[in-house]
Amino acid sequence: MVLMIWVNDFWTLVNVPKWLGHASAQEDYMGFSDVIFPLFLFIVGLSIPLAIQHRLAKNENRSYIAKHILIRSLSLLLIGVFMVNYETAHSESIVIGKNYWGILMALAVVLIWTNWKRSPVQKKWHGYFQVGGIGILVYLAIIYKGGATGEYWMTTQWWGILGLIGWAYLLNAMIYLYSKGNLVIMIFLWLLLNSLSILSHTQLSLNFNGFLSYFSTILTGTIPAFTAAGIVTTLLYKKLSAIDMKWAYLGFIILGIGNIAFGLITRPIWEFLKFRERHHGSVFVPE
Repeated sequence: MVLMIWVNDFWTLVNVPKWLGHASAQEDYMGFSDVIFPLFLFIVGLSIPLAIQHRLAKNENRSYIAKHILIRSLSLLLIGVFMVNYETAHSESIVIGKNYWGILMALAVVLIWTNWKRSPVQKKWHGYFQVGGIGILVYLAIIYKGGATGEYWMTTQWWGILGLIGWAYLLNAMIYLYSKGNLVIMIFLWLLLNSLSILSHTQLSLNFNGFLSYFSTILTGTIPAFTAAGIVTTLLYKKLSAIDMKWAYLGFIILGIGNIAFGLITRPIWEFLKFRERHHGSVFVPE
């Protein structure tokens, strides 16, 4: 989490070691900052089997858990959209200015998504806080103006970091939940997402226009593939460590060497490709 926050603003610094920053989309290498978000997505995947098993152990049914996953994912998408639109807001066209718009957005997020049940605030106020937060977001959406001259309203753009996490979490958590943690199914999902990612960087790349463009984060494979890899890792660890920890170590060493070899062998085809933005209508999707 510290590194996620750190790299978010590290790009604004000057005269820093090049390897610490982000590589540009045209450069054939990855800087230290480039690996932080993929690692975060991987860690999300590592935690999904443990979190869902914990809920199942408390006798929560799958429908209730699915509802929790859906609400959490939609929350991440919504916050992500507001954060992305803050970046492209036209301050002069917003009646309260960009800075106050951002402050109110942060306040609304706190009011809506704070777990007030664990706070010292009396229960009778919890609903008022959340309704007030929703009201603030609606107001901010109404007064929003974006673009170079304030000609645009809010758009999904590229969903923002939180939105990308939301899509990866939604797909992987739902499939894990309803496949009952089946290792074969999760490996198949991981390989499928990797195949989609590879396909999206070839001449056979699919174009997701219209309604499908909103699901491009999933359909291009890259983002959710990191999370799927985390789930597969946890499942393999649980299965191999139950036999002998030596098998777990050996299995991950072999898997790691195999992934590195695949990357090096295929590197001449597409080099080290970072997340690049391409425009589909009103939606920016990372490649």
